Amino acid sequence: MRCLFFPLIFCVVFAGFSQTTLSTKSKKAIEYYTEADNFRVRGQYDQAIKLLDEALSKDKNFVEAYYRLGLVYMSTREYPKAINNFEAGLALTEDVRKQKVIWYDLGESYLLIGEYQKGKDTLLKFLNSETQNVRKIDHAKMLYNTADFAIKNSEEKAAYNLRSLSDTVNAFAMQYFPVLTADQQLLIFTKRNGNGASDDEDLVVSKKGKDGKFGKPESLSPNINSILNEGTCTISADGRKLIFTSCEGRQGFGSCDLYESVRTGDEWSKPKNLGSMINSSEWESQPSLSADGRTLYFVSDRRGGLGRRDIWVSHLDEEDKWTKATNLGRSINSQYDEISPFIHVNNQVLYFASNGLTGFGGYDIFYSEKNDEENWTQPVNVGRPINNHLDQFSLFITADGKKGYYSNEEFTDKGFS
Repeated sequence: MRCLFFPLIFCVVFAGFSQTTLSTKSKKAIEYYTEADNFRVRGQYDQAIKLLDEALSKDKNFVEAYYRLGLVYMSTREYPKAINNFEAGLALTEDVRKQKVIWYDLGESYLLIGEYQKGKDTLLKFLNSETQNVRKIDHAKMLYNTADFAIKNSEEKAAYNLRSLSDTVNAFAMQYFPVLTADQQLLIFTKRNGNGASDDEDLVVSKKGKDGKFGKPESLSPNINSILNEGTCTISADGRKLIFTSCEGRQGFGSCDLYESVRTGDEWSKPKNLGSMINSSEWESQPSLSADGRTLYFVSDRRGGLGRRDIWVSHLDEEDKWTKATNLGRSINSQYDEISPFIHVNNQVLYFASNGLTGFGGYDIFYSEKNDEENWTQPVNVGRPINNHLDQFSLFITADGKKGYYSNEEFTDKGFS
């Protein structure tokens, strides 16, 4: 088994306290507190942290400043620091109106570090106190069920032998969405040069040597990679057709579109946009092509979906043209995000990642089986040790079914990678 590391982009919607109910009387503390949020909403977290620390230096009992500082640390994915600040704020108030706001985010933060029982207990406090915010109640119920599931299945062990590929392959700040050719001689994946969302992404290929190990990754092709972002690809069974994501810089329909390139010899052709039956004015990415090359699964955040990001499907018709993409429906897609579909070589089992189905937290990998032409069975969590409280996604199963490659978020003393 293979772990590739991926960047988690975490977005927190602020649900703050009314300015009229702030727990401090210090005008200077309020000034710092208010100014900090101007930086927070723009993603300038270092400045926001500095200002919130200044606010707390003016009033160490400023409940709302602790809460907002916790939100900033959630955004930077420093969850232990977020928890410390949420807990500090809670210790200073007995006002249930303020406590329930903190319980909501504290409960999720516990889950994000694998403290399932604390998360479950905290989310229950929120659910027992909140009666009006339906969106938050629904999300808290989903998180509560996740904590409950994780506790009940914490000892589950699957017959998987997990190991990371060598540092030769894991040579970049981030690497994710692996695919292999049918003969397992070429490993193609997306690499990112830095941890930021604006850092360049390219497709690279690693060739298996005579010793059975993958060699140093190289750019897949100058016809495919550019100074802008390319990534998340799928390759046909014969290794001749590549469908990949390109964002800006090429003529397209939306922010990110799907393109096709064909290999002749060792050369990849100039990419061609897959057209309006596949692409929209929104975001399309993460394609997966069936073994026969006639069915394409991908992810989009276009209108008409069930969640923010859903899995869609298109087929080649008798004239070898892609049909208008359709949503896979409620059997696969939830009100949250489903990403990184992978259709097995048998064209019957679909693997994908979801943060909206009950699992161990974050994105978990699930599978579903096709029970007729377009209907799918209830998704099943692949379980431990593959899934845990961090994010797992982009599972690729080899044609012989003996190996799987996937992307895994890793936590080190330097944070997440």
